[in-house]
Amino acid sequence: MGCCDAAFRPLLADLDLPALNLHAGSIFGLWADLSLAYMNAAWFQFSAENGGEPGVSRDWGPGANLIDAISPAMSAFYLHGYGRCLRTGEVWSHEYECSSSDRYRRFLQIVYPLRGEAFLVVNSPTVNRLHERRPDDATLAEYLDADGTLHRCAHCGRVYANRPHDWHWAPAWATLPEKQVTVVVCEICLEKYYAR
Repeated sequence: MGCCDAAFRPLLADLDLPALNLHAGSIFGLWADLSLAYMNAAWFQFSAENGGEPGVSRDWGPGANLIDAISPAMSAFYLHGYGRCLRTGEVWSHEYECSSSDRYRRFLQIVYPLRGEAFLVVNSPTVNRLHERRPDDATLAEYLDADGTLHRCAHCGRVYANRPHDWHWAPAWATLPEKQVTVVVCEICLEKYYAR
């Protein structure tokens, strides 16, 4: 079952709300200020399957601001994309990776403007398979900075090896506590996906 702010429901009047709720990908609605207004059932299912519950249901309902969930390294990219979508009335899309410690996952995010005052964001899985990547055989200590923090790329999930331009795949560390990880964007992903 999804969740919808009553004031947002009229913006979805031309859409099949039961179909949105049954969609396999996570779909959410945002007001122009990027506060959440609608989440389909897959939003909550994805959260539960990835260790986000009960926190996501408790903390990320209608009124919570999406930008607060986006790392500072990525917020300018999303603010620009959503802002352009709202200003121009044109659909905006991009592909991103959201892998877990054992699954390689890619998604296509399509952002639809709704009457110049809101968005409907559809996240459709494009790849979901076991990792083919070989984990790095170094120890975690070799990747922590002086403060004991691991730097992980928000896009590709690789971790910084404390040497310039040296990023490695270490899926076992995808589940480290949030307080031990700083989310950044590696040089390759920045250039390939986020350069304007």
